[in-house]
Amino acid sequence: MINLKVVSHLDPHVKLDTGGTLYRAYSQYFVPTWTLRWWQGRSRAVDINKIHQLYVNCIELIETAHKDSERLKEDMQASIKGLKNLKMTYQDDITITSQIEVILSKVNEICGTQNISPPPSYDDEHTSEI
Repeated sequence: MINLKVVSHLDPHVKLDTGGTLYRAYSQYFVPTWTLRWWQGRSRAVDINKIHQLYVNCIELIETAHKDSERLKEDMQASIKGLKNLKMTYQDDITITSQIEVILSKVNEICGTQNISPPPSYDDEHTSEI
């Protein structure tokens, strides 16, 4: 649950360090984040996969009616803002943003919320002009 809370507090353009048991936001160093990740043998793909696994584990606990299911749902719902901010951080990487969209979709499904607005379809945009 702590890692969900860390995700929920992410600001736009702040990268997440999932290298330890507890996640943390990367601090400003003299060395660029990509260099630190390379030195530590990690990458943004590894970090996103760990985030994905966090949500998979939470969903499994919720589906098995774990005693903290309601609290997990609340924490997952609160983390939507941080996931959206993380998506903004990686807006130029379509693979990473797609993975974050999948996580958001699962969170919305399990929490019964709709916090992702789908892009308007071509037909919706042009039927108003007719």
